[in-house]
Amino acid sequence: MSTRSVARPSLHPSFILIGPPKSGSTSLWYSLSAHPGVAVREHIHCKEPSFFWRDDLYARGIAFYLRNFPEDDGSGRVTFECTQNYFSSPDACRRIHEAYPDMKLIVVLREPVARAYSLYTHLHMDALILRKLRQDPGEGERILARHPELLDGGYLPDPKDERYHGEPASFEELVEEYLSGRCSRHWALDYLGMSEYIRHIERWTSFFNRQQMLFVCAEELFSHYQAVLRPIQEFAGLPPSVLPYRRDNQGELRAMAAGVPYVPPKDSLVKKLREHFAPLNRELFAFLGRTYPWG
Repeated sequence: MSTRSVARPSLHPSFILIGPPKSGSTSLWYSLSAHPGVAVREHIHCKEPSFFWRDDLYARGIAFYLRNFPEDDGSGRVTFECTQNYFSSPDACRRIHEAYPDMKLIVVLREPVARAYSLYTHLHMDALILRKLRQDPGEGERILARHPELLDGGYLPDPKDERYHGEPASFEELVEEYLSGRCSRHWALDYLGMSEYIRHIERWTSFFNRQQMLFVCAEELFSHYQAVLRPIQEFAGLPPSVLPYRRDNQGELRAMAAGVPYVPPKDSLVKKLREHFAPLNRELFAFLGRTYPWG
């Protein structure tokens, strides 16, 4: 009689944090991962598999995707993932529905201008760091020695990433392109178009019903963390538990690593963007049936 153990099937995610980026989803991922009713695969950083929006990963099939998750040990624990780029991806929306039509989705929404500038800071600093890495390959080790926190949930950008070739555009340049409708740089859409929340939500609700989606105000989450966590846990099917809060600000970490001081956006740009987003925010609040502090 063989004593060889039979591999257990992997858990499927019970819910997904779909973003958008720089709204607090990563902090929420850390908290929910600490819940006693949640299982996370050891030694694999399965927070952001990116499976449903990246064509190269999606082509490898659902069995490949499930490698990100722990085996079903019969304990009744659940698992989940958090890929922020799903939010603005039409492919991710459709593909998730095809694989999991009953999936629960959590969306964390932050004041649109602050979110856009935070994403710009994050990726712009990556471009500056990459310039240093290309000039001196040993710089990566020195950066990590000065900022070991980048090893704990963070990372250094990949020098092969083609998005970072060329001179990084300023936030002002991207805003002007975006508001003029030109958007010759696709990142202008990444930074700013992603903050047109209602446009993306309308696409998601064409596939998933409203009851499958939970919308969380980032500002309320971080000012009343445990209170806002309660309905999130209930939605996810988890018993209430006091969970740790871990602030995750990769933009600030990268600014320190790049050796560049943080500079807030110009008031004139903030004003222009808030005027642009105002009617979209009104549509969003009408959909939600409530306003957020930045409304």
